[in-house]
Amino acid sequence: MFRNPRLLLLAFALVAGAILVALLELTMGRSPAGPPLPNPNGYDDLVKAGEAVLGNVRDWPDLDHDRLRDLVSTIAEPLRLLRLGLARQCIMPMDSALTNAAGMMNQLARMLPLVQLLAAEGRLRQRDHQPAYAARSYVDAIRYGNEMSRGGFIIIRLVGAACEAIG
Repeated sequence: MFRNPRLLLLAFALVAGAILVALLELTMGRSPAGPPLPNPNGYDDLVKAGEAVLGNVRDWPDLDHDRLRDLVSTIAEPLRLLRLGLARQCIMPMDSALTNAAGMMNQLARMLPLVQLLAAEGRLRQRDHQPAYAARSYVDAIRYGNEMSRGGFIIIRLVGAACEAIG
Protein backbone atom coordinates (compact mmCIF):
# COMPACT_ATOMS: atom_id res chain seq x y z
CA MET A 1 0.00 0.00 0.00
CA PHE A 2 2.69 2.52 1.05
CA ARG A 3 5.75 1.89 -1.05
CA ASN A 4 7.60 4.95 0.08
CA PRO A 5 8.80 4.72 3.74
CA ARG A 6 9.13 8.51 3.91
CA LEU A 7 5.50 8.89 3.04
CA LEU A 8 4.54 6.37 5.73
CA LEU A 9 6.68 8.23 8.29
CA LEU A 10 5.12 11.54 7.28
CA ALA A 11 1.60 10.12 7.63
CA PHE A 12 2.46 8.72 11.06
CA ALA A 13 3.94 12.08 12.16
CA LEU A 14 0.80 13.92 10.99
CA VAL A 15 -1.52 11.55 12.88
CA ALA A 16 0.65 11.74 16.03
CA GLY A 17 0.76 15.54 15.75
CA ALA A 18 -3.02 15.74 15.37
CA ILE A 19 -3.49 13.58 18.47
CA LEU A 20 -1.02 15.71 20.42
CA VAL A 21 -2.77 18.93 19.38
CA ALA A 22 -6.15 17.48 20.36
CA LEU A 23 -4.84 16.44 23.79
CA LEU A 24 -3.28 19.83 24.40
CA GLU A 25 -6.47 21.56 23.34
CA LEU A 26 -8.45 19.50 25.83
CA THR A 27 -6.12 20.11 28.75
CA MET A 28 -4.80 23.64 28.24
CA GLY A 29 -6.63 26.54 29.76
CA ARG A 30 -8.53 24.41 32.22
CA SER A 31 -7.41 23.93 35.76
CA PRO A 32 -8.39 20.68 37.40
CA ALA A 33 -11.53 21.00 39.43
CA GLY A 34 -10.87 21.04 43.15
CA PRO A 35 -13.02 19.24 45.65
CA PRO A 36 -16.47 20.73 46.11
CA LEU A 37 -16.81 22.96 49.13
CA PRO A 38 -18.70 21.37 52.01
CA ASN A 39 -21.98 22.93 53.02
CA PRO A 40 -21.76 24.14 55.74
CA ASN A 41 -18.04 24.79 55.42
CA GLY A 42 -16.22 24.82 58.75
CA TYR A 43 -13.73 27.26 57.24
CA ASP A 44 -16.46 29.93 57.30
CA ASP A 45 -16.87 29.34 61.05
CA LEU A 46 -13.11 29.73 61.53
CA VAL A 47 -13.23 33.06 59.67
CA LYS A 48 -16.13 34.24 61.88
CA ALA A 49 -14.20 33.14 64.98
CA GLY A 50 -11.21 35.19 63.86
CA GLU A 51 -13.41 38.23 63.32
CA ALA A 52 -14.89 37.81 66.83
CA VAL A 53 -11.49 38.15 68.53
CA LEU A 54 -11.25 41.57 70.14
CA GLY A 55 -8.10 43.06 71.55
CA ASN A 56 -4.55 41.83 71.75
CA VAL A 57 -4.05 38.20 72.70
CA ARG A 58 -0.34 37.95 71.81
CA ASP A 59 0.71 38.70 75.40
CA TRP A 60 -0.94 35.59 76.86
CA PRO A 61 2.38 33.85 77.75
CA ASP A 62 3.31 36.73 80.07
CA LEU A 63 -0.01 36.88 81.95
CA ASP A 64 -0.32 35.79 85.55
CA HIS A 65 -3.04 33.35 86.56
CA ASP A 66 -5.75 35.93 87.29
CA ARG A 67 -5.18 37.92 84.10
CA LEU A 68 -5.07 34.68 82.09
CA ARG A 69 -8.41 33.68 83.61
CA ASP A 70 -9.83 37.11 82.66
CA LEU A 71 -8.60 36.70 79.09
CA VAL A 72 -10.08 33.21 78.72
CA SER A 73 -13.41 34.35 80.15
CA THR A 74 -13.66 37.05 77.45
CA ILE A 75 -12.96 34.71 74.53
CA ALA A 76 -15.84 32.28 74.94
CA GLU A 77 -17.58 33.25 71.68
CA PRO A 78 -14.53 33.02 69.40
CA LEU A 79 -13.67 29.63 70.93
CA ARG A 80 -17.25 28.42 70.46
CA LEU A 81 -17.17 29.41 66.78
CA LEU A 82 -13.72 27.87 66.35
CA ARG A 83 -14.83 24.55 67.82
CA LEU A 84 -17.97 24.62 65.68
CA GLY A 85 -15.74 25.00 62.63
CA LEU A 86 -13.50 22.15 63.78
CA ALA A 87 -16.57 19.92 64.09
CA ARG A 88 -17.31 20.42 60.39
CA GLN A 89 -15.37 19.65 57.25
CA CYS A 90 -13.12 22.59 56.34
CA ILE A 91 -11.84 23.57 52.90
CA MET A 92 -10.43 26.98 52.02
CA PRO A 93 -12.44 28.46 49.12
CA MET A 94 -9.75 28.81 46.47
CA ASP A 95 -11.90 30.70 43.95
CA SER A 96 -12.08 33.75 46.20
CA ALA A 97 -8.44 33.33 47.30
CA LEU A 98 -7.26 33.38 43.69
CA THR A 99 -9.23 36.48 42.77
CA ASN A 100 -8.59 38.38 46.02
CA ALA A 101 -5.18 37.45 47.43
CA ALA A 102 -4.97 40.58 49.59
CA GLY A 103 -8.35 39.83 51.14
CA MET A 104 -7.27 36.27 51.83
CA MET A 105 -4.11 37.47 53.58
CA ASN A 106 -6.15 39.91 55.73
CA GLN A 107 -8.52 37.09 56.59
CA LEU A 108 -5.58 34.90 57.54
CA ALA A 109 -4.15 37.64 59.78
CA ARG A 110 -7.47 37.83 61.65
CA MET A 111 -7.50 34.04 62.07
CA LEU A 112 -3.99 33.71 63.53
CA PRO A 113 -4.89 34.85 67.07
CA LEU A 114 -7.23 31.85 67.37
CA VAL A 115 -4.36 29.45 67.97
CA GLN A 116 -3.06 31.80 70.65
CA LEU A 117 -6.48 31.71 72.31
CA LEU A 118 -6.37 27.92 72.36
CA ALA A 119 -2.87 27.96 73.83
CA ALA A 120 -3.94 30.48 76.50
CA GLU A 121 -6.93 28.32 77.37
CA GLY A 122 -4.67 25.28 77.62
CA ARG A 123 -2.21 27.12 79.88
CA LEU A 124 -5.04 28.21 82.18
CA ARG A 125 -6.38 24.64 82.36
CA GLN A 126 -2.88 23.40 83.23
CA ARG A 127 -2.56 25.97 86.02
CA ASP A 128 -6.01 24.97 87.29
CA HIS A 129 -4.85 21.31 87.43
CA GLN A 130 -7.22 20.19 84.68
CA PRO A 131 -4.90 18.19 82.41
CA ALA A 132 -7.66 16.65 80.28
CA TYR A 133 -9.11 20.07 79.42
CA ALA A 134 -5.61 21.45 78.78
CA ALA A 135 -4.90 18.55 76.41
CA ARG A 136 -8.17 19.25 74.59
CA SER A 137 -7.12 22.86 74.00
CA TYR A 138 -3.70 21.84 72.70
CA VAL A 139 -5.14 19.13 70.45
CA ASP A 140 -7.65 21.66 69.13
CA ALA A 141 -4.72 23.98 68.31
CA ILE A 142 -3.11 21.19 66.29
CA ARG A 143 -6.38 20.41 64.53
CA TYR A 144 -6.92 24.12 63.88
CA GLY A 145 -3.56 24.37 62.11
CA ASN A 146 -4.53 21.48 59.88
CA GLU A 147 -8.09 22.54 59.14
CA MET A 148 -7.49 26.26 58.57
CA SER A 149 -5.03 25.43 55.80
CA ARG A 150 -6.87 22.55 54.11
CA GLY A 151 -7.12 23.16 50.39
CA GLY A 152 -5.06 26.37 50.50
CA PHE A 153 -1.80 27.54 49.02
CA ILE A 154 1.49 26.12 50.28
CA ILE A 155 2.17 29.35 52.20
CA ILE A 156 -1.12 28.86 54.05
CA ARG A 157 -0.09 25.29 54.85
CA LEU A 158 3.15 26.60 56.35
CA VAL A 159 1.13 28.92 58.60
CA GLY A 160 -1.01 25.93 59.54
CA ALA A 161 2.13 23.97 60.47
CA ALA A 162 3.23 26.86 62.69
CA CYS A 163 -0.17 26.75 64.41
CA GLU A 164 0.24 23.02 64.93
CA ALA A 165 3.63 23.64 66.55
CA ILE A 166 2.04 26.02 69.05
CA GLY A 167 -0.36 23.23 70.02
